[in-house]
Amino acid sequence: MFAIDISKNTIRLLKLKKEDSAFVIYGAIETKFDEIKALKDINIISSAIKNAMASAKPNPIEDKEVGFSIPEEHSFIKILNIDNSMPKDKIPGLIEKEIPYSLDEIYWDYKELGNKKIIFSAAPRKIVDKYIEIASRASLRTVLVETESNALIWGSLYLSKIDINKHILVLYIDKNKINIVIWSNNAIQFTTNDKFEYESATIKSPNKKDVENLTYRLEKYINFYNEHLRSQSGETQKIDKIVLTGIWENFLSLKKELTNKIGIPVYGPGRSISINYTYTIALGIALRGMENTKKNNL
Repeated sequence: MFAIDISKNTIRLLKLKKEDSAFVIYGAIETKFDEIKALKDINIISSAIKNAMASAKPNPIEDKEVGFSIPEEHSFIKILNIDNSMPKDKIPGLIEKEIPYSLDEIYWDYKELGNKKIIFSAAPRKIVDKYIEIASRASLRTVLVETESNALIWGSLYLSKIDINKHILVLYIDKNKINIVIWSNNAIQFTTNDKFEYESATIKSPNKKDVENLTYRLEKYINFYNEHLRSQSGETQKIDKIVLTGIWENFLSLKKELTNKIGIPVYGPGRSISINYTYTIALGIALRGMENTKKNNL
């Protein structure tokens, strides 16, 4: 299985392989497509995927099974409190009350967290089916669908080498947006994305205004989480680490500046990979695919 991350007008493909106890890049590529034309004809995206597979480096990707992520703006993740005596067949109705869709309009799943809590994720069927159709027209079979937030968390935790039991905020910086995900008690507690306009002439390194903008966004969401969501969800721990990933190559200076301004330690990728860190979401999908393959082979 390989991973596809589609965002705006960019497609990232990534296939991992395992050598001894480590994951290495088998093939990866980033390619562009015409976003406006693709709205009317999804064959444009399918063709871009097929062409990219053949051009991936260091090896072309020949797999026929694929996993992909659903963009943040088209998915829902939420923790719900439940009564231990609630029959499991009542949970779907509880989920339906939390989203602006009926159950027959979405794909959904949930897992129990303990302490009378569940976490559910959902996405509209028309969105998921569109991605499956894109894969099908590229002669691929979809075997994994993840929310973008879940993929981002798994990719970031792997790159940063941070303990999964920590209370973490992940900041992912892409070419036209930022994603923020808060992870605590082994579950996503909060997630959002924002458009991000760069002041810097080059996106390879942030300037002063970029850092100020990021600091403002981070403080806003951290305060919102601490003052509202943390108490509602029963969380007692504040965020103790920030993980930074994405396009900016000058991570060291940015980590220091954000740490000084926000007062929370900021970590960049601590694990070296042979591709840039904009592949973090694709990496998360690929890692989940490898995990599922391992389980199925046991």
